[in-house]
Amino acid sequence: MILVTSYQDPDLDGTACSVAEAEFLVRQGEEAIAGVFGKLHREAEAVIRTFNLERPIDAMEVIDQVDEIVLTDASDLRGLDPRIDPSRVKVVIDHRKEYNPDDFPNADLQIELVGSAATLVTEHFMKVRIVPGRTAAYLLAGAIVSNTVNFQSNVTTSRDRAAFDWLK
Repeated sequence: MILVTSYQDPDLDGTACSVAEAEFLVRQGEEAIAGVFGKLHREAEAVIRTFNLERPIDAMEVIDQVDEIVLTDASDLRGLDPRIDPSRVKVVIDHRKEYNPDDFPNADLQIELVGSAATLVTEHFMKVRIVPGRTAAYLLAGAIVSNTVNFQSNVTTSRDRAAFDWLK
């Protein structure tokens, strides 16, 4: 079992990436589940409630049953729940410039400077031509818009715009 999660009390980007990457892995034949440590940020909570989307589970319910962890929208130990064993993290997906690759000795790192980590997860779907389900698509699109401040922020890239357009 693979737990796909983010830092504690994740925002919309962390929540979206966890939910969507778990769906992506399941559709690739893996046993994966999205889980959240703590409470969802109010923006993530509002998107889920407004569009009546499926909620990620409480990661505490499964943390002792997982073999591997995929970490989304986070690339260092700060902000992670202390029950996450860094040696069990197998993949890290993030969009931050500052990170310590030694924090996760067994992980493949996908750290790319785009406006939103949701862009990177969307590109996973795009690459293999799998259309994400409604919950994943809404969350990913919302996260891209939020993190790029409606495509006005200086962190916005053409990849963010292309990922959002593809999700539409």
